[in-house]
Amino acid sequence: MRIVRISDLDNYIGKEVAKPLRLKDGRIYVNSNIRITKGSVNALQRNIDNLAHRFITIHTDDSEDIDLYDDIIGDELKFEAREKIEATLKQFSSRRTERVKKIANEIIENLYSNPNTIYGTNMLFLAGGEDHAVHSLNVAILSAIMAIKAGYNKNELEKIVLGAALHDIGMAKIDKRLLDINYTYKKKEDYLEMQKHPLEGYNLVKNKINVLSKRIILMHHVWEDFNASYDSDMDTYMSYPHKLNNTLLDGQYKDLSISIVQTADVFEAMTNKETGYKSAKSKAEAMEYIRSMKFVQFGAGADYLVDYITPYDTGTEVILNNREKAIVMRYTNLPQRPILKMLTGDDKGEIINLMDKKFLTLQIMSAP
Repeated sequence: MRIVRISDLDNYIGKEVAKPLRLKDGRIYVNSNIRITKGSVNALQRNIDNLAHRFITIHTDDSEDIDLYDDIIGDELKFEAREKIEATLKQFSSRRTERVKKIANEIIENLYSNPNTIYGTNMLFLAGGEDHAVHSLNVAILSAIMAIKAGYNKNELEKIVLGAALHDIGMAKIDKRLLDINYTYKKKEDYLEMQKHPLEGYNLVKNKINVLSKRIILMHHVWEDFNASYDSDMDTYMSYPHKLNNTLLDGQYKDLSISIVQTADVFEAMTNKETGYKSAKSKAEAMEYIRSMKFVQFGAGADYLVDYITPYDTGTEVILNNREKAIVMRYTNLPQRPILKMLTGDDKGEIINLMDKKFLTLQIMSAP
């Protein structure tokens, strides 16, 4: 099986769908065992904004020996989680928070029962990170993976995932025009208004949830180096709330849990948000940014992204620096150097491990 971006599906007419593709409301839109036609491609591309994923899983002759690791957390749980997170973001209450906490524990249990070494996000994330509930869910899932790898116990994990799920709850208090995905920030006042959301969120929950979760809500935009966050174009600092400046809150500094959620937040936003003025980045591009900004913006949480999340999901086609094409078969302990099946060139059909010395000069140049 292979995973194909729906925008590239024209190249796979006649192939068979391997797994059902759902709409964002949970209904099946394309069932498995259906042959892809030009008409179905047009329908999928026309309705892409309503689909739960921007990728589809198909059968091809050159990928039947590839196992996908894309169903760690089932779509049904994601749809339920999105609904409960959305309700809580719209109107916070202790009862609704308990429902999100229950979902957080289900996500954690799913990850414990599927202990992968490396994770991909093409099918792990729901599409449409411009939707605040979808974005919050994806950040919660990614934060859970990273926090498990960091060694947090289940009690701590629940608090981290709850904080991640509600990290943008303060957006409910922000000028609605700034939340329009097609709105371009043009004035300093726009940025300053948006920068209110962590403190608004913290004030909303501060007497109602645990300290760790509320610290994540307040500090997920605090940089490691406050001075380095200055944006000369907008004449303001991108580390906020400004008064924190990575200093004390409830007797503690910004810690690893906040760094993890901050990293997950930026990665999801860079790779899964499509707006009227900005296209999503590739996972490799987002990871390079996060890696380069570790000591300035993110802190130690950046390591748990680049060490355990791969830019190249199994079943995806990649292009190498020798211009040959390959498909990702399995992960190695280094997410950037997977095991590939060659699709073109002298080694067509061969299985190569990019960790082997003789292949060290090969690099993956592009992937969906």
